[in-house]
Amino acid sequence: MPSTSRFGDIISKVDIVLTGHAETQNDHFGVMADVSYLALSDETSYGNALGTEASLDLTVFELAGVWSPGDDRFSGFEAFAGLRYIKPKIDAKLETDSPSVPDARLILDKAFSDFMVGARYTAKTSARTEVTLRADASLGETGGTENFSAMLRWNRTEKGAWVLGYRLMNVKLDTPGTGVKVTQYGPVVGYEMKF
Repeated sequence: MPSTSRFGDIISKVDIVLTGHAETQNDHFGVMADVSYLALSDETSYGNALGTEASLDLTVFELAGVWSPGDDRFSGFEAFAGLRYIKPKIDAKLETDSPSVPDARLILDKAFSDFMVGARYTAKTSARTEVTLRADASLGETGGTENFSAMLRWNRTEKGAWVLGYRLMNVKLDTPGTGVKVTQYGPVVGYEMKF
């Protein structure tokens, strides 16, 4: 009988989160690359009869071409399309002392590649601040992904800017006999450098 497990109910401890973005543009075309790495792990006991142990390592790499029809680079409406590469490593175990409930284990260690399309809009809100809204989706070897973000850059100078925002990403991973959905969401803080 099929069953559904939500990793949000199993894993609650974040070990590490890293993310990076690089981009270059000429007047109307450019290339961008994104990489993010997420590591989670947790152990939980429910009395003496039931326990779970789970870990998740997720790497997402994106490479896309960018079309910028406006007069200014990195401003206004922009569309992009490219490749999204997803490499999850999931190991979840359910252990029980009850003879009527068997132990269970889920292992997923496979790479997935999708074609990605999306758009973003950047608006300057003052001389030293701007806001970027981004939405994209991908489909291919996964069951589909959706990604949304809103980023505020402030204290902008010729060398860079501080970045504060929020990101939500849903990833559906389908393999024979197994379906896993990973949802990432939360604040993003960083510094953007210009060369």
